[in-house]
Amino acid sequence: FEFLGQANTTIRVFFFCYVVIESTAHPRYGDHFTPLSDVLPSGYNILSAFGTSLRRGQTGRVGYSIIDDEIIIQWKGFMRLNTPTDDINFQMIFNQRDNSVRFVYGNMVNGDIYAILPQVGIRGGTIHDYSNLAVNSDASSWLEAQQGTSNQATCFFDQTILRSGTTVTYSP
Repeated sequence: FEFLGQANTTIRVFFFCYVVIESTAHPRYGDHFTPLSDVLPSGYNILSAFGTSLRRGQTGRVGYSIIDDEIIIQWKGFMRLNTPTDDINFQMIFNQRDNSVRFVYGNMVNGDIYAILPQVGIRGGTIHDYSNLAVNSDASSWLEAQQGTSNQATCFFDQTILRSGTTVTYSP
């Protein structure tokens, strides 16, 4: 999979709902609740579909499949830390033909609108190389998302704003 113009050999999946894409193996650097804005060693390319302090719910799981030219990673039945009534479901789909990545969201339940909000976007090798979304609580849909003005931008969500089937696409 090519990401940011560089061929990569490794995709590391983290429960906190982001992945690290690497051209060479890096040591594990820990779990980060804010993957787009945390200071990490240079060279870590990050894709964050719902980067926050997520945990598996009682039936939560992460899985993957490869269908034709696509690698599909799915998070199902997740919740944010200390928010057991959340139900967070989404996929990251890597298209190896055109090197795009799609974040596709399933049914979502926000059990606490005041809990930590996710970071959504991509990040290159430094905290200054990012493209992310910002969704305010007064938005009627994630289709109204704005480009983030800092690497700390977050996205408000509930089941009316983040509808099943909502898709965010990043292309080279």
